[in-house]
Amino acid sequence: MSPRILAILRPLFRYSPGRDAYVLRAVGRSVGPVLTPKSR
Repeated sequence: MSPRILAILRPLFRYSPGRDAYVLRAVGRSVGPVLTPKSR
């Protein structure tokens, strides 16, 4: 995902350092949808 899209979706997702991804807040403890930044 582009940084711009991640900024728009920020209220719905939180960053998880263990997964190095953004996890959907309502679902994502150990499973669930994740987004990863496009540029690494």
